[in-house]
Amino acid sequence: MMGICSNNTESIYARLAKNRPEATAKIKEIWRSPLIPSDPLVWRADLAPDAKQKLYYFFMQYGRFGDITKVKHERGVLANLSDGWGPFLASSNAQLLDVRQIEAFKNKLKAERKGDAAAVAKADADLARLAEVAEIVGKAGY
Repeated sequence: MMGICSNNTESIYARLAKNRPEATAKIKEIWRSPLIPSDPLVWRADLAPDAKQKLYYFFMQYGRFGDITKVKHERGVLANLSDGWGPFLASSNAQLLDVRQIEAFKNKLKAERKGDAAAVAKADADLARLAEVAEIVGKAGY
């Protein structure tokens, strides 16, 4: 019997490999997408700057700063989330670059199917702009 499985998250595969290595050995990977950010935290562009600053400070210090009891407790909380997390890492909108490129490409395909030349031109312009950004920030915005 042959089955097809689409896996869009590394944590599912990691959990399967850990809990059912015999099943993992039967999986044949046929394609891997570009790295897509794993659960990035995002906020609205119009969120008040002081709220952004407070949120950023909370996440950047969590599990890193304070007395050893606090840090140990927070690291334990992080370790028990999903497949185990470490302290949060700083990021920017550049982390979502691959997602934006995928969306722009989908928009181009839709426009091509509809025969909408203006929408194709817009999608091409979006893809060109995103390619320029990718040259600056690197693969997957890192």
